[in-house]
Amino acid sequence: MDWVMGMQRAIDYVEAHITEELDYNEIARQSCSTAYHFQRMFGLLCGYTLGEYIRNRWLTLAVFYCSGPIRPEAWKRKRATMSFCIKNAVLLIG
Repeated sequence: MDWVMGMQRAIDYVEAHITEELDYNEIARQSCSTAYHFQRMFGLLCGYTLGEYIRNRWLTLAVFYCSGPIRPEAWKRKRATMSFCIKNAVLLIG
């Protein structure tokens, strides 16, 4: 399998499951690779680590959910997603 196509499948998996707990082994499995080799190739192809990518996506989602007007019916779902993203981003930042 082409590395770029495998990487795209893994990124698509991350994006589809960004508000859930992510398992690096499952992400690597999407690209038909081991977690070790996937993380090395991700860093080489993307210029930053998988953890940095996930942290930045969580921060982006948290900012998105914090900005703009929120309809009352969407608030509970948005609040849960926002708190998940902020909590995990803060844990990764350390």
